[in-house]
Amino acid sequence: MEKSRLRDLLSDLIGECCKSKHQNKFAKPEIVNFLIRNLSSQDPESVRLAARALSNFVYQNKQNSALIVNTNIVKSLLHAVHDFSDNYELVRTLFGLILNVSDENVNFQIQIGGNGGIELLSSFINTQDEELRYIVLRAFSSLVESEVNRLLLAQTSSIQNILSLIANSSGETQELLCDIFSALAMSKESRDKMVNENFVVKGWKLFNSNLSKTARKILFRSMSYLSLNDIGLETMVKHNIIDSFPSLIKSKDPEYALGAVIWMCNISRTEEICIKLMEERIVEDLIKYFDEKNEKFQILILSILRNLAIPIINRKKYLEYPKVVDYLNLLLNNKNPKIQLLLFSFIRLLTTLPEIVENFLEKEKINILLKNSLSHELKNVQSSCSITIGNLITSTSSSEIIKYIISNGGTEVIFQLFASEHDTIICQGSRILQKISSIPEALKKFIFHDDFSIDFVTYVLEKNNVEIVKPFCIFLKNCLQSSELFLINFANSSIISTIQQITSNFKLQNNPLPILDEIVVLLQNVGKNN
Repeated sequence: MEKSRLRDLLSDLIGECCKSKHQNKFAKPEIVNFLIRNLSSQDPESVRLAARALSNFVYQNKQNSALIVNTNIVKSLLHAVHDFSDNYELVRTLFGLILNVSDENVNFQIQIGGNGGIELLSSFINTQDEELRYIVLRAFSSLVESEVNRLLLAQTSSIQNILSLIANSSGETQELLCDIFSALAMSKESRDKMVNENFVVKGWKLFNSNLSKTARKILFRSMSYLSLNDIGLETMVKHNIIDSFPSLIKSKDPEYALGAVIWMCNISRTEEICIKLMEERIVEDLIKYFDEKNEKFQILILSILRNLAIPIINRKKYLEYPKVVDYLNLLLNNKNPKIQLLLFSFIRLLTTLPEIVENFLEKEKINILLKNSLSHELKNVQSSCSITIGNLITSTSSSEIIKYIISNGGTEVIFQLFASEHDTIICQGSRILQKISSIPEALKKFIFHDDFSIDFVTYVLEKNNVEIVKPFCIFLKNCLQSSELFLINFANSSIISTIQQITSNFKLQNNPLPILDEIVVLLQNVGKNN
């Protein structure tokens, strides 16, 4: 009997045995290498039997799958696909092997992409052979688990026709195409390669066409990812696609409602859209999801609510929705870092409204804000809580609340505001100091703080920003007048010349600050008395 015939019989026997769940008995390098060598045969039947045996060998067996990935199987496979591309029966078997190996095997997926396989294999997506196209799409739905492969696939000519392919297919084939499209739309790099105005408009028309229920839901998710691309978002605004969201979020189908929430989370990143959504009273529709226990869903809802509060014009409208503040109160003790990040950022924006500040003046809530301001591991949470504490101090008329905050770590929070890189936040710090300077107990806590030094005063004054310096000088003057020791220490320093220089700077800017002259006189009088 010829050797080639013996090889084929052996491949066939191994394939049959592996079908009978004896896969692990063949997990030997010499057997695996024997089958892989047969993939390089010039005889299509030998290649088919070897591919079938390997496919059965790795089917739902991660250990065996990992074993063959460490060989040269990828190059042998791709050569076989190329050499026998017109033999659809054989190509189906080869794609079956690709599907079985690539399932949850990222190394194999990357090797396919790294050896030029994505472009070669994608040429079969347009095949007229329905059975072959189905298994090709199943293989690709696994291969695009790799982000590198998504980008490679997005660059092929075949993928530009994906929306037409979806429109002209049905059943599981249509759903697989939608799954592949969704995977490509999910990754920024592949998404950016695909998106243009025509592509987005065509996708939306396809969503509104006669697709299967499952395919439509997958496509809806895909379109939500396209909105993360600037061109995608601009197209959705230009063609009034976003006008559909308010009705979709009210859908009785929870998957569409969730999809609409995800989509709104993606698009609510421009002021124009946030104002439009607020005018549509979208908050009313979001409120019904407040009882949702899924934290991922809470993160989406919080993200939208926070984004909607970024335009100043929208914030007052939250007063119409007291349930929103109740929702925030419930989340204050939530330990999920992502929820905390969005929650305190949202509270920071809302507490610019005096009406909402009143809700956060309870000591228990103040303590949560103070604790997070001083010790939270996420800097953005620290910053949001510090600014919120500042909002509470500047808005409240209660000196008792201010004294409580200052006595429980508030001074450290104020110094954090002054350490900011942003003048708007430092300006808030100055306004806070101006306010507490009228409360002797709070002022004393600050004067005798270790960080309140001549260097600190010089640092603030040298900002040369009238919005920062003016309220700070009101505070500084009150400090000098309230503490003789403080006044003497400052009079004996070089601060006078610094203040005189800053006074000159403001006069040159045609923005004189008389209070600077008053502080200089105070300090000079101490020198004369001494």
